[in-house]
Amino acid sequence: MNESLLLKLAVVFSFTGIIVLYLISRNIEINDTTIEKINKEELDNEVKVTGRITSVINREGLTVLEISEQTKISVLLFNNELNFTKGNVVEVHGKIDEYNENRQVIANSVKVVS
Repeated sequence: MNESLLLKLAVVFSFTGIIVLYLISRNIEINDTTIEKINKEELDNEVKVTGRITSVINREGLTVLEISEQTKISVLLFNNELNFTKGNVVEVHGKIDEYNENRQVIANSVKVVS
């Protein structure tokens, strides 16, 4: 094969791959769940939960939010630059983890809803 044909094939397959990845990513959805439904089987799963902030602890490089619906769960944010206020309702996207037999969410993103 000559170099021109190889270059054209590489470009076509690259664009095809990018389009396929884009289409797949559009169909991936994080499960919306409640804090009560988070159990040991959910560990390491990505979730989306909504709750009211009941406590905010800021440390260097770490923010710990405690959010609640009917039960409470801790949310850890690393390198957070946002300011959260007790009473805000937030939507958290993150991964379920366990520390000292307590469930927590390692947040990928947190959005203030109200």
